[in-house]
Amino acid sequence: MERLLKNAKVADCFGLLCDEVIDISVLELLITFIQFFNSKTDKVEIQFLFVEDVLKDSTFANAETIVNILIRKLDHYGLQLQKLSTLASNGAAVVVGKFTKADGPLLESST
Repeated sequence: MERLLKNAKVADCFGLLCDEVIDISVLELLITFIQFFNSKTDKVEIQFLFVEDVLKDSTFANAETIVNILIRKLDHYGLQLQKLSTLASNGAAVVVGKFTKADGPLLESST
């Protein structure tokens, strides 16, 4: 993880790939990968970044909760929100709806 974060921090920008996983026990997880260009290897890297229980500190898995998790985790890892250039999901209706609503506040936070 240390090497990954070091390389991601020196990249000009990075993207996040996020998806929610829900099981029958009412557990809802946000799984997030990071993607960036590694200038040392001249390759795009995609690495697992974190998994977070969406309902740990909230009763709803809404856009606000997801944005708060992403901002908190980026801060925890020392990744600058201003370098976030893309936010992608798998396109599922429930995720697309949430992230469409989440993109605005998240990107507004980065300016």
